[in-house]
Amino acid sequence: GHPCKQPLKFQTECNTTLEAALLGLKTAPFRTLAYVPGLPPALAARYASPRIRFSPAPVNMSAACEQAGAVLCNAGSGTVCTVLRAGIPVVMLPMHAEQLLFARRVEQQEAGLLLVESEVRLKLAKTLRRLLEQPAYRESARRIAARYGSDAGRDVAAEVAARCVELATAARL
Repeated sequence: GHPCKQPLKFQTECNTTLEAALLGLKTAPFRTLAYVPGLPPALAARYASPRIRFSPAPVNMSAACEQAGAVLCNAGSGTVCTVLRAGIPVVMLPMHAEQLLFARRVEQQEAGLLLVESEVRLKLAKTLRRLLEQPAYRESARRIAARYGSDAGRDVAAEVAARCVELATAARL
């Protein structure tokens, strides 16, 4: 179907850009799953619509990425890396300097787009539409996914622990 009808995954912290983002999503033609820690119930009720569903708990990003056409987040490295490793482009609304620097690098790779706080109200819907309608963003995200692979089905912590034991054992010999 039309790329703007694909679901959008939205994960953010409650901040000053939140209402502008929610207003943009409420009026845009995107189906949205939003997880917003600490979201006041009155705010959730104000922006709930047939297009926006609020999750009361953190969302399994791997499962969400299987259905998402794009992800909107605050540019936290964990979320962005998970999304890109799934081959999904991302719109980033950074809240901190590190997130801004990271978002710029993702944008340079053409796997996502960056909006600063002052741009959210006027540009969010247009930016999401651009990300979903222009195949180059998804293609860039898929190139990143192909290069760095997926952790699906892997227990990375167990692999790291096993490697540490292996190195410690070898050092004693």
